Amino acid sequence: MINYYKILTLVILSVCFLGCGGSKPSRYYILSEMASPPKIVADKSGLQIGIGPVRFPEHLRRPQIGSFIGRNQLKFAEYDRWAEPLDENFLRVLSENLSELLQTDKVYTYPFIGAPQFDYQLILDIREFVMKQQDAVILSVQWQIIKTDDQELLSTQRATYRQPVNPEDYSSIVEGMSQTIENFSRVIAENFSNYY
Repeated sequence: MINYYKILTLVILSVCFLGCGGSKPSRYYILSEMASPPKIVADKSGLQIGIGPVRFPEHLRRPQIGSFIGRNQLKFAEYDRWAEPLDENFLRVLSENLSELLQTDKVYTYPFIGAPQFDYQLILDIREFVMKQQDAVILSVQWQIIKTDDQELLSTQRATYRQPVNPEDYSSIVEGMSQTIENFSRVIAENFSNYY
């Protein structure tokens, strides 16, 4: 006598195994600091900087890489993901870039646990940091520079950086995002070199 329950169980298990075996592996990406030795903006080896806090859009606090479709729809990649939280990666790359551009190893990131008293603090509000307009990544950021000894607000500025990318290639998208951080880093380094 045929045991239909056993046959049904075997069919279900086979489908499950085939489905698991056919799923694509996830790919993980990370933002990078400047690839080649940058042109030094200024030798400020004595300068001490604190970077943060950084406010990041909540919709980008996800492991999947996001991109806009049109003005209002945000799409997240199913298999292309960040290897670490995007806001933490952004902060680390920015601090590395500024350290290189200003030739100082005294760049501290928020939270400033155990950090010595620094000369200036850079506070950031990231408005956009995502692929947009179908072929470019956008970094829109507002920042403040504060002189820490007397809490004087030295500067409040806002800028948008755009980098063309291949929208079909997530490596290109991530490289483009890294390039926008480099462009922003150079502007911030120029600001600090003027104050110190």
